[in-house]
Amino acid sequence: MDMFRTAILLSHKYGINVDGYPINYSIIETVTDINGFSALHLICEHISDPRKASIVGIVGPATSNDVRFLAPFAAQIGLPFVSYGATNDDLSDSRLYPTFYRTVPSDSFLVEAIVELFEQFSWKTCIIICEKSDYGYGGLKLISEHHNRRLCIKDQLTFDTRSNRFNVDLKEKLKMSRSRIVLVWANQSTSTVIIQHALKADLVGGSFVWVTTNQVILTEFNGTDRQKLIGLLTVMPIHGSDLAEGVNQTLLNDALAIWRNSTDYKSSYPANLTGISSFAMFTFDAAWILIEALNKLSSDDSPSLVTTPFCFNSSLMNSNNYHKNLEEIYFSGVSGIVQFAKNVSNNRIGSTYYVLYNVQPTRITSTNLKYRKVLKWSGTGEKWKNFNHSQTIGIIWPQNSNEIPRDYLLIGVPRGTPYHKLVSMVAENNSQWDISISDTRITTNRLDSVDFSVPIHENTIRVIIRDNSYSSAFSLFSFLSPFTWDVWLVLAALIIYSGVLLYYFEQKSNTNEINQTKNFRVTIIELCQMLSNLMSFDHGFHLTRMSSRIIIIGLNALGTIIVAIYTANLSSFLTLRRTQPLISGIDDIKNGRLPFSRIGILTNSATADYYVQNISSIYFPLSTSDEIFARLLDNSIDAALWGSSVLEYTTANYFCQQLTVVGVGALKSSIGIVMHKDWEYKDTLNRNIQTMRDSGILEQLEKKWFGQHKCFDSSKSLYGKDETGGKHENDKFSLDMMGGLFITFIFLSIIALFLHFYHVRITIVASIRLYIKRMKIFFRKIITFD
Repeated sequence: MDMFRTAILLSHKYGINVDGYPINYSIIETVTDINGFSALHLICEHISDPRKASIVGIVGPATSNDVRFLAPFAAQIGLPFVSYGATNDDLSDSRLYPTFYRTVPSDSFLVEAIVELFEQFSWKTCIIICEKSDYGYGGLKLISEHHNRRLCIKDQLTFDTRSNRFNVDLKEKLKMSRSRIVLVWANQSTSTVIIQHALKADLVGGSFVWVTTNQVILTEFNGTDRQKLIGLLTVMPIHGSDLAEGVNQTLLNDALAIWRNSTDYKSSYPANLTGISSFAMFTFDAAWILIEALNKLSSDDSPSLVTTPFCFNSSLMNSNNYHKNLEEIYFSGVSGIVQFAKNVSNNRIGSTYYVLYNVQPTRITSTNLKYRKVLKWSGTGEKWKNFNHSQTIGIIWPQNSNEIPRDYLLIGVPRGTPYHKLVSMVAENNSQWDISISDTRITTNRLDSVDFSVPIHENTIRVIIRDNSYSSAFSLFSFLSPFTWDVWLVLAALIIYSGVLLYYFEQKSNTNEINQTKNFRVTIIELCQMLSNLMSFDHGFHLTRMSSRIIIIGLNALGTIIVAIYTANLSSFLTLRRTQPLISGIDDIKNGRLPFSRIGILTNSATADYYVQNISSIYFPLSTSDEIFARLLDNSIDAALWGSSVLEYTTANYFCQQLTVVGVGALKSSIGIVMHKDWEYKDTLNRNIQTMRDSGILEQLEKKWFGQHKCFDSSKSLYGKDETGGKHENDKFSLDMMGGLFITFIFLSIIALFLHFYHVRITIVASIRLYIKRMKIFFRKIITFD
């Protein structure tokens, strides 16, 4: 109240009197933590006391809560009432409070300044903590009712100064909030207590940005807590002297001289003029308004208060000119131009300035902190500007950062979080998540609980298998595959038939070669010899009849054609068998070409829903997309279903010659960004995505991230050669394809050996007996020698 006393003493110096007497004053201390009736009671007692001097005006009080009780009473008895600290916007109504004035700007300007500040920092959301008072609830009302489109309140908390408690758990509420900007709407002492609670909950100095409407008392903090206060922001009104706008410098200098030279309270005079608060300047001008209005009155127009034992029956007499002077008041005060438009509101015209303070370490040591002015705002429609006209903002943010924080927090969820879980996390009403950015498919079921952005990518479901997942079972008769079994049987029958005919045609004419007394066994042997000659196309075989030659010509022609067809078909068959995978796509899985228990499916995903609805409820469960590749490589599964973009990119860059994607895509669908229902940024996000699509940026990003292949088709060229020019291993015929032909030859050679052993069995037996006889003779000689 030093500047209030200074104003009264300065009026004495200027010789300003009322009815020939100097202006005097009384200070009534009101208790702000009790309801406004206590302040009203104290005023009534003072007015009703006949020993007190006549009251012609009231300066104060500091709180809107007290003014709400005192202003109607002052209007009832016609007493002018000027406040230097009551900022609630409801008090602007001049019809409800006709004798009320204030030198401090209304909270409507403070809200405008804060909203403009948030927009410059690209903040669209906040958490608001308000004290349980007219001041706190007034700020909450202004933001929620008049600026809800520009600034969205994600969560709101109230703090009761009497119980020293919040209405909800502070830490849990803030941690779960979808905003990271905390706006504290409370007076200085309450703001200090709120920040102390936040420090205990470890909510200051981290991811949250704290903005207060009153400076906290820095001396109330010590140790590590002081360091966490770095980055704290405060938006407060500022007097014109700080901005050199509309200030009566002579009046200010005279006032400061009186304060500095006063014998009673000069000890409170600050060492630095910057230590004088804006509210001190507003207090001086509040008192000077009444002094100026009284100074313009003649001795006949001096007002006087007629008191009664019942204070509400009191009345300020001869006050018409006094009130007229107040309504028409205009002067340059210590806080700027003082003027009112009473027919509009109780607010001061012009001189609406705000400053953004930032808690920063001093230059001397980082352990000492101070409030530094960094930005200023000069009224509606204006932008916040650097306070000292510097090029940089000069704000130090929490954690000593120089970058403007976001009003949201990017949080990476744990790997393996199911896609359905991501959607449900965003869908929860009390969730801290606004959006989820991943390759989440847009489905009908999901649209019931969340919103999606416009599509950012198109995707399908494809099948991934091992690169060597073609049929590797050893086949004994793979070389016979070019013809069906009935063709082979017909060929065998034709050869036997032709051999019988030739034997029949030639047996009677070849009297030199055929024994007329042969038995059945000799006939079979000769028939087999004839078939052997046919199979080997033995040109040494002499034919004597034209009918036999015709048969041979037909067989040669047929054999030439059959061999050509067989050679071409065998080459084509083995090539296709070498390159064709075990399954060709999702249809083969539907048809049961692979066991369902060997199909890998990522649980709680749109792919799992598709698989269960269209194929089977049996599958090998996988928890992450990375597990798809791991389980394929360790042979736990034979195939897996997943998004084509991921599979194609991964196999083409990280699993060359190990894994391959087969078949055409199924279930073509769109991928979008999951967002909370009615998210305030939805239209902005969709507009920006569409702009990126129209400008080709999305297409460029797709090519950049999905179009690069480190191994193009397993490093094969169009001619089946690798980058070194050599034949690729997969282009060669493997043993499993040709092994059956080799085994067939070995089987025939074994049969030939047995036949050979059968024909020479007598010679073999004789040789064995001779060997045994010789060994016996050898051993007998040894025994005789011994």
